[in-house]
Amino acid sequence: MEETPNRGWRLGAFVVSLASYAVAVSLGIQHLSYQADQKGCVDQHTLQYSWILLTGVVAGIAVGPWLFHWTKRAVKALMPAVSESIRQKRIRAVAIGFILLGMAVDFLWIIPSLNLFIDVHRPLLVEADVILYSMGTISGASWYVVLDRQAWLGLLIMPAMALMIVGSVLSRHGWC
Repeated sequence: MEETPNRGWRLGAFVVSLASYAVAVSLGIQHLSYQADQKGCVDQHTLQYSWILLTGVVAGIAVGPWLFHWTKRAVKALMPAVSESIRQKRIRAVAIGFILLGMAVDFLWIIPSLNLFIDVHRPLLVEADVILYSMGTISGASWYVVLDRQAWLGLLIMPAMALMIVGSVLSRHGWC
């Protein structure tokens, strides 16, 4: 099995990611988001969701080499007759699809009634937070598949996309 590059850094980034996720879903932060949602303001919740997503992206980039290795092995087992280059192209195409899908649901963060609905239903809130972290992790691993050592660029591109959505919301639902 091939050695994972920068193993110590990656383990540290994964641990920091989990700790940051714990802070992002803490009771104090959740309470601030709930108060903002009650007033119809979405920026607090959007920033919290972005934070959760980005902590997942860090985790995904950290586990990217390991996940990519096992994905290549699984695809090779599922498609033994297909050439290596075609398998690589398919893996990259799916990775790009995951990145785009993760960005496509950003608009859900700007619906105040949906955010409030999720806030008042605790199981949904926990589920939404875990799903966001998982989506970030899948996106981070996908960034690694697509960009290899430059996967950290995903940490710049994804917040830029989220901030464009926040910026479009500021005209109607600014901070309360």
